[in-house]
Amino acid sequence: MNILHLNTNYRNSKIHYNIVKHLNEIDGVDGVVVLPDLKESNYKSDYTHDKEWEEMFLKKINCLNSIDKFMFHLRAKKVYKMIKQNVNVESYDHTLAHSLYSNGFLALKLKEYYGITYSLIVTNTDINKYMKLMPHLKSTALKIMDEAENIIYSSPAHKHRVLESIKKYHNFTKINEKSCVIPFGVDTFWLQNKRNINVTRELDSEVLKILYVGKINANKNIQSTLEALNTLKKEIPKKIEFHIVGEPVGKSGQKILKNLKKDSLVKYHGIMKENDLLEKYRNSDLFIMPSLTESFGLVYVEAMSQGLPLIYSKGEGFDQHFNDGIVGVAVNAKETNQIKEAVIRILDNYSVISNNSIEKVDNFNWVKIANCFAEKMGRK
Repeated sequence: MNILHLNTNYRNSKIHYNIVKHLNEIDGVDGVVVLPDLKESNYKSDYTHDKEWEEMFLKKINCLNSIDKFMFHLRAKKVYKMIKQNVNVESYDHTLAHSLYSNGFLALKLKEYYGITYSLIVTNTDINKYMKLMPHLKSTALKIMDEAENIIYSSPAHKHRVLESIKKYHNFTKINEKSCVIPFGVDTFWLQNKRNINVTRELDSEVLKILYVGKINANKNIQSTLEALNTLKKEIPKKIEFHIVGEPVGKSGQKILKNLKKDSLVKYHGIMKENDLLEKYRNSDLFIMPSLTESFGLVYVEAMSQGLPLIYSKGEGFDQHFNDGIVGVAVNAKETNQIKEAVIRILDNYSVISNNSIEKVDNFNWVKIANCFAEKMGRK
């Protein structure tokens, strides 16, 4: 099976690289990523991929300029034209569009011209940007979903939100039947170094160490977490430490960090290498990241590997993979009282939730996940 991966967002997340890499490791499956890029690309990715691998499996097409992102149809037509000129599309059995709108539109056009079937991955950007802010593209999105063989979500919550929004559509039943959830995986490092489940995690009687790992920006809602912890410290006998690992994004992120560091609860650690981050997870008690929007949140899974209970956002990427209270608690990100109450609830059942996190982390093994993708796309 030869898969053509369409991915305009490849550089922004290691997830895309891992999907393609692990699919290509399955016997009988091969694939190449088509990446439409700027004509003169000096773009620096947050992620370092395998350069040798990319030379073999990444096909960049330098065809975009800086204003194309503001013109959906013009950009799509330009990229479609360049793909036809630079890719032997007929040599592929199936297309995987790594998003509904930008990549799904290309997959639809390739199907119309070449007859090549396609599957879709619906992303956080599709749901929280395109669907909310570009309602004029709704009919386009529905046609893309109509023609897809499969519609894949990384989150049950995202699947529910999309299906709720189109339930009056005349082809709803058809779209619902071919919609499924396949989570994203975590790097092998975290599974190889997961905490020993036979060693019970003990809470310090005096200090509760809360951890956040990720970018520092308004979307991550760190200020609300800090507000909740300042309320919590008045209600529990423990001292609270709020450990923050990550890098501020832009001037607004730097301003957020500056304000966070004024609070005595905050211990800021900057960016950490993998082994240091592993130790930070192991030396913490609980992980909190109630983002306003979230595609999936691999840091939740990293934290699970070390037995940390989680507090995550209701209705966003990680929500509904597990019933509430199994590996953590879902909260309304804007309700600081819910964040506080979630911490108390976890502390009351800490050991059980901690052990559940370690037990369930294998759900996010890339080998298993890649096989799920391959089966959905019709591997024989």
